[in-house]
Amino acid sequence: MLWLSALPKLSEAFAGIQMTIDQLNEALNARNQVIKQLLPAVDFDSLPGLSRESVIRLISNEVEVQTPSPAADGAVAHNVVDASHFFSDIPADEAEWNEAQNEEDSEPPVGDVVNGLALHQRPGSYSRISSTGAFLHVLFSICPPAKQTFLDLGKSAFQKPKQLVIRGPSKESPQAVQNVSPVSSSLSSLSSTQQIAVDAYFEQIHALVPVVDEARFREEFSTQQRTDDGWKALSSMVLALGSIAAGDDQSHFVYHERARQALGYNIFTSGNMEILQALVLLSGLYLYYINSPNTAFLVMGTAFRMAIAIGLHREPARTIKLGQNAGEEALALCRAEVRRRTWWSLICANAWQGLLLHRPRVGRWDPLTMDTALPSTKLPPSSAHSEGVARLRQIESDDRDWHGISLRVTAEFCIIAQKIGDRLAQLSYITPREIFAFSDELEIWSKSHHFRCLSENSCPKRFWLSRETMLYRFLGVRVLLSRPHLMRLADDGMAHNGFTDEDWKVVSLCQNSASEVIDLICSGLHHDRVSVWHSTFALFQACLIPLLSIAVAKKLSLFDDAAVNEWKQSLDGAIRAFRDMAPHTRPADRYGGIIEALRDGIIAWNDQDSELAADINQYTEFLANIRSGNVADFMNYDGQDMTAPGPFLEWFDYDLAFGDQQLNWYPLPDV
Repeated sequence: MLWLSALPKLSEAFAGIQMTIDQLNEALNARNQVIKQLLPAVDFDSLPGLSRESVIRLISNEVEVQTPSPAADGAVAHNVVDASHFFSDIPADEAEWNEAQNEEDSEPPVGDVVNGLALHQRPGSYSRISSTGAFLHVLFSICPPAKQTFLDLGKSAFQKPKQLVIRGPSKESPQAVQNVSPVSSSLSSLSSTQQIAVDAYFEQIHALVPVVDEARFREEFSTQQRTDDGWKALSSMVLALGSIAAGDDQSHFVYHERARQALGYNIFTSGNMEILQALVLLSGLYLYYINSPNTAFLVMGTAFRMAIAIGLHREPARTIKLGQNAGEEALALCRAEVRRRTWWSLICANAWQGLLLHRPRVGRWDPLTMDTALPSTKLPPSSAHSEGVARLRQIESDDRDWHGISLRVTAEFCIIAQKIGDRLAQLSYITPREIFAFSDELEIWSKSHHFRCLSENSCPKRFWLSRETMLYRFLGVRVLLSRPHLMRLADDGMAHNGFTDEDWKVVSLCQNSASEVIDLICSGLHHDRVSVWHSTFALFQACLIPLLSIAVAKKLSLFDDAAVNEWKQSLDGAIRAFRDMAPHTRPADRYGGIIEALRDGIIAWNDQDSELAADINQYTEFLANIRSGNVADFMNYDGQDMTAPGPFLEWFDYDLAFGDQQLNWYPLPDV
C-alpha cells in the first residue's frame, strides 16, 4: 500500500510539471505574438531548412519595408534622380487619360495600355523604372531600327479598315465552346447562349477569381425572378466574362452595358455582397480585357472601400449562432466562406494591379488591422446547397475544396507581391539584396504544401489555368524585380564597370526566369480565349528580356555568342507560339507582331553592323599591308587593274556617285 501513500506527492509533482508546461506555452505564445507584430509578413513556419543567409535576407528586407529610409538620405536621393531620368521629358499634362473610347468605339483599340503599347494614347502616369514603357524606351535608345520597325507596325495597324459593329441587343451567337461541359438542369426556357456563358464562366473564370457561390448563383439564375441592382450587376458580369470564355467577342459589350447601368451612383449609397462581387470582377478582370486599366484602378478603389465598409476585413467572432439546426449552420459557414473568398480575391486583384501599373495601391493587406481568415481548403458539409456540393464532389473526386486551395495559393503569393509592388512603385533602384530577399520568399511560396497540391496529377482540369497562371506570375515577378539591372546595362554604357558579382547574378536571374517563361508557354499551348489571354501577356513580357539582351550583347559585347544564339532560338519559338495562338487572341492584341517586329529590327541592326565591321576589317588589313610593305608598290597604278574592286574604288564610289540610293556624306550648306 506504499504506492497509495505516494499518490499525493506524485499528484503534486505532475501538477508542478503541468504548471511549468503552461507557463512555457504562455511565454512562447507571448514571444510569438511580439515577433509577429515586429515582422508580420514573415512566415516563420517555412523558415526551417533555409540557409542562414536566406533567413537574414528575408528578415532584413521585411524590416526595410516597414521602416523606409528618409527621402532626404543622400544615396536614396541620388538613386531617385538616376532612376527617374527616363521620364523627365514627359510633360505633366500628358499623364491625363481618357478610356471612354475603349467602350464606345466600334472596334477595340490597337495595343495594350498596361504594357505601354497603346499607340492611340499616352501610357498614363504609372510608368516607372521597371515598367514596360521604360523598358521599350531603353531598347529604342540603343537600337533605333527596332523603334522604326515598331512604329511601322503601328502605322500598318491603323491603316487597316475597321469593320463597323453595331453594339446593341444582338442575337448573341457565340462560337462553340471548347472544354465546357454544360450542366444538365431545368433551364430549357432560358437562352442557350446565356447558359453556355454561365457554364464557360464557372469552367474557365471562376477558379481565377472565386467570389461567386456557384450553387447559389445557378439556383438564382434558373429562376430568373430577381431584378434588384445587385443581382443585375453580378449576373451581367458573369455573363460578360462567360461569353468571352465561350469565344464570343461581341456579346460581352451588351452585358457590360447592363452592369454599368446597375452600377450607377447608387452604389455609393448602399453596399452589399453582390455589388461588391460585381466590382471585383469588373476591376480585376473585365476592364483589363477591354484595355481600360485606369478605369479598373478607380473601380478597384471603390470596391476596396466598400469591402471595408461591409466589414470583410475582419473575421467574425461567431459564425454559428445558438439554436441553429444543421442546415442553418452549414449555410452560415458557407456564407462566411464566401465573404472570405471575396475579400481575398479583392486583395489578390489589388496586389497584382499594383505590380502591373507600378502605382501606390489603393489598399493593402495589413495583418495588424485585418484578420480575415484564409480561404478554407475543405468542402463544406453536404447539407448546405447539397446539389452544388454534390456537383463539386463529382468534379473534384474528394473532400478537398480546390477553389479554396487555388485562392489560398494566390493569396499567399499576393501577400509577397504586395511588398514587391510597393517597392517597385518607388523611383529608386532596387538593390540586389532586396531582389534576392524577395526571390527567396517567392521560392518558399513555390514549395508550399498548397501549391504542391495544385501541381498534382489529381488536380481537376478546370484549375489547370489557375496553376499555370500562378507559374507565369511567379517567374514574371522575378523578371520584373531584376530587369531594371538589365536596363541599366543598356542605358549606361559604363554601368557594367561598376557591377558587382551580385549585380551580375541579378542579370542572370532575369534572363533565366524569362527563358523559363518562354519554354513553359511554348511547351503547352492553349486554344481558348482566357488561357491565351494570360499566356500571350506573360509571353510578351518574357520576350522583352532576350530582345534587350541581344541588343546589349551587340552594343557592349558583354555576352558570348552561345547565349545570343539561345536567345534568338527562344524568340523564334515564341513567335511560332504567338502565331499558333493567334486565332484565340483578343482583337486588340498585337503581341506576336510586336515581338517579331522588334526582333527583325535588332537583327537588321546587327547585320548592318556586321557589314560595317567587315569593311573596317578590310580597310584595317589594307592599311596594315601598307605599313608592312613597300609604299611605292601601292602607288604604282600602272601595274594595277583599276576595274577590280578595292578600297580606293569603294571610297571613290561612296563619295562621288550620284543617285538617290547613295549617302551624301558631305551635304552642301543651305543657301
